[in-house]
Order: sequence, then C-alpha cells, then structure tokens
Amino acid sequence: MISRIDSFRGALIGTMVGDSMGALVEGLEAAPAGLRYPEPRMFFEASPGRYGAATEMTAAAAASLVAHPEFDGEDM
Repeated sequence: MISRIDSFRGALIGTMVGDSMGALVEGLEAAPAGLRYPEPRMFFEASPGRYGAATEMTAAAAASLVAHPEFDGEDM
C-alpha cells in the first residue's frame, strides 16, 4: 500500500518533471512544437529545461502545510 507521504512526494516530483519538460515547449503553438519534436520519443529523449514558477509555488505551499498543518494564510 502506498502511504500518503509517498503520494505527496510523487505529486511534488511530478510537478517538477512536468514543469521542467514543459519548459521545452512553453509558449510554442502546437504546430511549431510538433516540428521541433516530430516523434514523441524525441521529446522524451530531450534534456529537461529548468523548473519554474509552478515548481517554486508548489514547494512553498507544501513547506507551509508541513509547518502549519491546519493552514496559516499568512505563512502561505
């Protein structure tokens, strides 16, 4: 059975991976992205970009919730 902690860790890692891989095509229309990566495997073989604001915000929200499990709006 997967624990809640493992589920949260997975969600945080998934956010960072998605943010990093999405940086490769951020701001591109579907057609230019398709020209850059005509086969899906080409995209998945590419080196990820830098993670960005989505990862930073998710990590900050998670840290606040760990410190204040009952939620602290000012800390958040």
